[in-house]
Amino acid sequence: MTTRFQCKNNVNIKRWMTSLKEQQKKKLERAMEEAAREIVQRTQGGREIEGGAFKDYSPEYKDFKMGVVSKNTAKWSRFMKAVKGKHRPPAAGRSGKVDLTYSGKMLTNIRTKVFEQGEKLIGMIFFPSQAEGNKARWNQAIRPFFGLSRAQRAAIVNKLK
Repeated sequence: MTTRFQCKNNVNIKRWMTSLKEQQKKKLERAMEEAAREIVQRTQGGREIEGGAFKDYSPEYKDFKMGVVSKNTAKWSRFMKAVKGKHRPPAAGRSGKVDLTYSGKMLTNIRTKVFEQGEKLIGMIFFPSQAEGNKARWNQAIRPFFGLSRAQRAAIVNKLK
């Protein structure tokens, strides 16, 4: 006597794998957005990628940023006019704190993107504006701010587990 036993599994593997990938993509999107916010907060707090303090501004630029009028700030006014085409001096009383913020446009231009490349999910933090990206590149050379610390990278990996 032969007994036949047939088991049907109703799990759609392809749909299940797609669902898992979508969940991972959403987790990575949230992690990238959180990392971008942390970059802005850290930068506005005057700290580099791994938490050290930024190098001070030159005395001339610090005076310029704070709205102090002097012969030293004249070169920065000419520079800003040449770069931007027009220049509105900063309001007097603005902080001389090193936070890489003059107009606020550079840091508010940071965006995130997650996409698939083959079987991998790729997360990016970037500047969509070329002008703001150029400011960031110039600042990065002197005061590294745009990047993820070791702790941030570890946190992102843990969120995706």
